[in-house]
Amino acid sequence: MTGAMMRAMVFRGTGRALALEERPIPEPGPGEVLVRVAACGVCRTDLHVVDGELARPRLPLVPGHEAVGRVAALGTGVERLRVSQRVGIPWLGWTCGACRFCRSGRENLCPDARFTGYTRDGGYADHCIADQRYCLPLADGRSDTEAAPLLCAGLIGYRALRMAGDAARIGLYGFGAAAHIIAQVARHQGRLAAAVQKIRIDIPEAAVVAGVEHLDHARRDLAEIREQPDLHPYRRSRHRRAAHRGCRAPAGGRMVSASMRRPSTSTG
Repeated sequence: MTGAMMRAMVFRGTGRALALEERPIPEPGPGEVLVRVAACGVCRTDLHVVDGELARPRLPLVPGHEAVGRVAALGTGVERLRVSQRVGIPWLGWTCGACRFCRSGRENLCPDARFTGYTRDGGYADHCIADQRYCLPLADGRSDTEAAPLLCAGLIGYRALRMAGDAARIGLYGFGAAAHIIAQVARHQGRLAAAVQKIRIDIPEAAVVAGVEHLDHARRDLAEIREQPDLHPYRRSRHRRAAHRGCRAPAGGRMVSASMRRPSTSTG
């Protein structure tokens, strides 16, 4: 695609709006694929990047790490993907493959990891480059816009749900995108999902759609929920201390803190 151009929403620094620009379509390098993007979700982490809450992003930067599209071109050495295959591009975009974390199946903890839409260009563009190792094959059956949130909120949410075990009652401390997806999965599995908000807000329509059976901010209600057997609270927070404050599992329960891995240059 030498000489061809694409559109991209480009971030050039905190306090500046994303700018629609034309730039050359990138060529995939060894082990990489070029993906024609069909949809890309907006994650809270994208807002942290543009608000300057994450240190030293790549600049200029194309944000976005919930990208869905189809492979348009293959770099040398790519064997696990094919042209026109439907794929998703998540937050974790590259790892060294040699450190103790990579060698033990914990690539998300790689100290040299690179992240889509933060330290490498992401999906707010017509095309995006992705490492084949972190480009996820997607089946048909749901639309691009439905699939996109699964690449971040869905990934971290389902991981937390899986780690919570087989509890009949799932407590969701904070009701954001990940909890919204967890609640639907839990309901499909025949479990009860109870969500607790720290601040006073009206019950979100999303909670009703997701089938959450209890959503309240009051300390009294939180205490009542904690006393229910097998309730496994869930919390996603940028601050580890905040994640554990006021959220304790009952005897025999389990607490899962689903925090996002970020580079060592930032907290979290």
